[in-house]
Amino acid sequence: MEEQTKIKSTSDIKSSEEIGKLVLALSKAQSGFDKAYKTTGNPFFNSKYADLATIIASTREHLCENELAIMQFAEGNHLKVSVTTKLCHSSGEWFESKIEAVPKKPDCQQQGSVITYLRRYSMSAILGIAQEDDDANSQIHPDLIKIKNFYDYNPISKALILSKYKSILSIPEKDYKNLLVKLYNNGTKPVQEAQQVTNDPTLLDKKQIATLQSKIDLLKDKSVLKAMLDVYEVSGINQIKKDKYDEIIKAYDKRLEMKRGAKQ
Repeated sequence: MEEQTKIKSTSDIKSSEEIGKLVLALSKAQSGFDKAYKTTGNPFFNSKYADLATIIASTREHLCENELAIMQFAEGNHLKVSVTTKLCHSSGEWFESKIEAVPKKPDCQQQGSVITYLRRYSMSAILGIAQEDDDANSQIHPDLIKIKNFYDYNPISKALILSKYKSILSIPEKDYKNLLVKLYNNGTKPVQEAQQVTNDPTLLDKKQIATLQSKIDLLKDKSVLKAMLDVYEVSGINQIKKDKYDEIIKAYDKRLEMKRGAKQ
């Protein structure tokens, strides 16, 4: 996929004449940093990375204890944005670095996303925090994520997609909506997708998913499943929260009773 941003360093690292006290304070702070937990996932690439809030939360206390402060300044126009990250010590010592990026689209939402991306990586670099790359694609279109789910978990849908496009990444954005309609009309996703249970205790467990899948198979009404996924803003039943389980089962049982009554 085309990179979301083009990134380049605009200057060497700048610093005060002396940085000995700052380096000593940073080394002490680093020994106390909590692990930057990889709590945020990129659903398209199945990667994990620590988001900006996680990095701030896991370092702020130890920076303060060692009289360190980190500041970040964003600049830009409709063509490019930049972030300067400056680490300062109470002694007056400091160093900073600056990075620029060219957003894929010149709109405010995209520029804000790129600024957050640059802040996260600049802060991680200057504090010495290691994390996985999320491939700079946090703004992937939600419809493309849904299309990928069909591609990955439904062989018939995969064949339909490949019959018209060379790959998922070659699908133009203008085709997303119509393609999704065709994919939903083509049939529900197979059981193997539903059985993919994550370690998240708030999501349906394997037994609940199997029970719900059996209700779906009995009802054989594609529109009901689509409506359910849309209501809960998920692309598969394995992403539904446990606290919605009883509500959904009751709704499906009611539908099944209505269907049986109509046949009698």
